[in-house]
Amino acid sequence: MDQRIPKTLSAALALAAEQAAKAEQLALENEKLQRRVRETHEVQVKAATLVRRALKVVADFNDLLSGSVAAETRYERDRDKVLRVIERGGRLGVARRELTRAFQRLGPDMREMILRDLMQAGRVGQRSSGREERYFFKH
Repeated sequence: MDQRIPKTLSAALALAAEQAAKAEQLALENEKLQRRVRETHEVQVKAATLVRRALKVVADFNDLLSGSVAAETRYERDRDKVLRVIERGGRLGVARRELTRAFQRLGPDMREMILRDLMQAGRVGQRSSGREERYFFKH
């Protein structure tokens, strides 16, 4: 802040004009900075999108190398997701209620069909302990 005190009207007008010019210059610099921030944000969004795509390509390539084939239908995708959850359950497996909670969107009939198909294919086993049914991955 300028501490000068004008003695005449013309000096006050000159000081006001000088201050207005400084304010306008600061406003222009602020606009430039805001534009840079927007551009930086756009670059960050594009970079994040590219990273996600690259990770997807790597994951797909990994699946290809490991011999797993990408699921083509919704049923196959859902079945593979259920199988991955059961596999992550380890030796103890996954309780039926956990599967129900994790896959509520599938509905009871579809969940039962997927579990039955996985057991018939020998990829998943089932055991009961008390009132709890558990599903485990068969290697």
